[in-house]
Amino acid sequence: MASFDFIEATSRGYEFSWYERSYLMRAAIPVILVKIACILVVRFMGAEEQYLLNGLLFIPAHILEALLMISVIRYIAFSEPLFEFGRVMGSVDDSDLELDKKPEVKEMIGISPFARVQMFKAGVAMFLLIKIIQLGLLGIMADFSKTLEPVVSTQAPEHNAVSVIILIAVTGAMLWAFRLVWLYIPVALGHSVSGFMARIKGMMSSLSIFATWFVCYFPVGMLLYGVFSISNFILVPESALHVLTHDIIKAFGETLIVLVQVAAMTFGFIEVLTAKKKKK
Repeated sequence: MASFDFIEATSRGYEFSWYERSYLMRAAIPVILVKIACILVVRFMGAEEQYLLNGLLFIPAHILEALLMISVIRYIAFSEPLFEFGRVMGSVDDSDLELDKKPEVKEMIGISPFARVQMFKAGVAMFLLIKIIQLGLLGIMADFSKTLEPVVSTQAPEHNAVSVIILIAVTGAMLWAFRLVWLYIPVALGHSVSGFMARIKGMMSSLSIFATWFVCYFPVGMLLYGVFSISNFILVPESALHVLTHDIIKAFGETLIVLVQVAAMTFGFIEVLTAKKKKK
């Protein structure tokens, strides 16, 4: 069984994102525009600090993002074209699948268009389910934290030691559960959740997945931070143009980061899910 190689996955994710940048950006334009519109609606309603309402208002953007990311996954694995409005899902012909370039394409030959559409829809549904759970947990935690009064710690040393142990245990559990955030990728590839969890078991897999997420996030995040800093230097602070520019950069940057992360995770999961078949 192959392990999740975060170095290989990350490098291939960046390589794919750069090589296909024009195609990806064209497909991502609707997502970015809807995200900007959602940000403006949130600002208009003054819901920046109301996290549950904020997440609800962003549902249209999350739906479009789900369609884009699932189509990116299937483009990487099966050479299916990226999602476009007006194109019939599942209309890709077997002759369009590049057998020599994609590791799982051979399995797609003979699968009916209806089955491909079902796989796509299952991936989108899983993406949205995970996103809704994330938004709900974040909103509940953020709203609950506002009700807590700051308390000065006067615990005894042994109580502090227990708190540290609990914190370590919680951190380990969260790190293990981090793989659950990406369940929509194997689902979009046509694999069952149970089969994927059996192949990706172990804490080292979670560490590799987290490392891939971080390496895909940090460089792009620093680049966006530089762009933010330049805009702050050029534009008048708190002006309408300044705020709108930040919103555009934020929408573009978030979409770019997720694209790179999804591409890297897809390459890594493909290696894990196809390891046994390659040995045969």
